Amino acid sequence: FEKEGITLNFHHHNWEYVRLSNGKTRMEELLSKTNNIKFVHDTYWTARSGISPHKQIKAFGSRLLGIHLRDMTNKKRGIGVIATDSAIGDGVIDFSAVLSAAHEVGCEYYVIEEKTDDPYGDIEKSIRYLKSINL
Repeated sequence: FEKEGITLNFHHHNWEYVRLSNGKTRMEELLSKTNNIKFVHDTYWTARSGISPHKQIKAFGSRLLGIHLRDMTNKKRGIGVIATDSAIGDGVIDFSAVLSAAHEVGCEYYVIEEKTDDPYGDIEKSIRYLKSINL
């Protein structure tokens, strides 16, 4: 791909964080067995998998191309808890740490991704929050 000027980019979900029989996650295997793939990080899927988004960003290092900024809340449902999307700043993800790590590794872009019941209202709320932490 490099000869043709093409960069392969990979956007992950939560199944890349499933542990394999060797004890590593699929993401760890992908990172260790490739060197010409760039990554588009999704903060929601990483957090939902129990991985710290800012630590994953540091693991991507210079191979991080961009980030889908999504927040997550843990809502009670019956006797259990489910992860759901929320406006950025309303959930459990530390976006100050995410943005600091992204800046450290040279992230090229950020995208707000909303999958909430009020996406337009939550995008506005997310923008206000990101401005408040100096994005």
